[in-house]
Amino acid sequence: MFRKRRFSLFRGVRIKKFRLIGFLIMILFIYSSVRTFIFIETNLRPTIISIAEARAKVIATEAINNAIDLHIARESRYEHLIFVQKDYQGNIAMAEVNNMEIARIQTLTIMNVQDTLKRIKSEKIRIPLGQALGSEILANYGPKIPVTLVPIGTVQAGITQKFNPAGINIVSHEVGIDIEAEVQIIIPFVSSAVTVTTYTPIVTATYFGKVPDTVINLPLGQNFEIPSVIEGLE
Repeated sequence: MFRKRRFSLFRGVRIKKFRLIGFLIMILFIYSSVRTFIFIETNLRPTIISIAEARAKVIATEAINNAIDLHIARESRYEHLIFVQKDYQGNIAMAEVNNMEIARIQTLTIMNVQDTLKRIKSEKIRIPLGQALGSEILANYGPKIPVTLVPIGTVQAGITQKFNPAGINIVSHEVGIDIEAEVQIIIPFVSSAVTVTTYTPIVTATYFGKVPDTVINLPLGQNFEIPSVIEGLE
């Protein structure tokens, strides 16, 4: 009877001891988790956001450029955008912008870019924790931090032009699209917005000999200006 009671008492002490050890382990785990979270929040958060923003810009820029190249640049023709008029001697007298075609391209560009950015929303960027720590050896190791890209705001598209000297009395005229879009980066417990800007040429033409003095009706309210380096070379 005495041995049985003593065994029961000893067993009860062991159970209490194991419970105490388990409780201490749980407290230690919670403490370590909190310390790790604080460390990540204060030290790694800026690095993770910086890496995520850089990757977001690359992914969004590539997606935008591919969309413009596939749906806009391949279908655009210089003669549809710029009406060139010549004088009785066959020299170029004036080049006029086709505003209706410009407006159509801008609208089509915005629609395609918005659709493209919606598609990359399903893509997940995963940043290894080792990369966030800045370690070259552990750059590909550690837990993967998920990053989601979400397009926000309105896509802005503007038609721009460039005149570039291409030789003696030769000028190259390039028409392109400036795109500006805002993408939100969502990381666990934090989010950040990044603005993506890119320029993609859509059509080019080369003028030989005399060049047009002006191009009228340019969107943005200004005329094409022939670079001064070309003037006087005729």
